[in-house]
Amino acid sequence: MLVAVPFSLGAAIYIGEFATGKTREILKVLVELLAAIPSVVWGFIGLSIMNPLIIKLFNVPVGLNVLNAGFILGLMAAPIMTTIAEDALKAVPDTYREAAEAMGATRWQVILKVVIPAAKNGLVAPSIYPPVSSIRCGR
Repeated sequence: MLVAVPFSLGAAIYIGEFATGKTREILKVLVELLAAIPSVVWGFIGLSIMNPLIIKLFNVPVGLNVLNAGFILGLMAAPIMTTIAEDALKAVPDTYREAAEAMGATRWQVILKVVIPAAKNGLVAPSIYPPVSSIRCGR
């Protein structure tokens, strides 16, 4: 969760609020492609890339540990969480944004003080559900 939540919420905010046009569409496709990677491939990435990296960084004899599994599971859950969180951000009415901007709020103030609190329930849900479903479905 330490990997998946910040990464997915940051990606959802960027895709939903900052990216425009072609950049937004390319990023959406990339996120969906990451969600389509099978668990066997993620396991191979954990075994071949993360294992030596953990051994080198932490000076441990074996890199196949809970850190490796947690990091890979976080990467597996992040695309699904990003998609759901981005949908929640898009569900906030534009009138909320327009009203905050009319009062002189900056773009970041609108996002932090208006959009995220309005989408709070939709942002909390993907933080709880996808890791459980990823484990059950074998992803």
